[in-house]
Amino acid sequence: MQVQFSNLIILVILAVAVIGNKKAVALAAALVLVINLIGLDGLIFPFLEARGIELGIVVLTAAILIPLASGKISGQEVMATLTNVRSLLAIIIGIAVAFLGGRGVTLMTAEPQLITGVVFGTIIGVSFFNGVPVGPLICSGILYYLFKLFHV
Repeated sequence: MQVQFSNLIILVILAVAVIGNKKAVALAAALVLVINLIGLDGLIFPFLEARGIELGIVVLTAAILIPLASGKISGQEVMATLTNVRSLLAIIIGIAVAFLGGRGVTLMTAEPQLITGVVFGTIIGVSFFNGVPVGPLICSGILYYLFKLFHV
């Protein structure tokens, strides 16, 4: 059996994720590697390529909405969002991150060769800088530094 170069790259990503103790990245890399090795890539990869981001966003959004649905965030707290400077800033940054994310998807579609750089940058950030590959958390990270910078 001949080893494909792409599988070696995925294996390196898997190793870096395991060394960096990033279970989500390791699981994703292992999943892609196994799908490719057992020959289901022609069946599963097109689906994941076409709908994977959308599916991930649905799961992520559901996870973010659970505190609201479960009552951990009350209606009063939601309404207080409209009068709290920190919460209003969170809304503005959320809009900006969603806007930028939309432009990022457009760019990746127009220039798919950039995906490799984005993936490697994300893997490095996750594995060596204790990052998490999730957009809404980027929003929170930006907010963190804005709050520190402006003492809000």
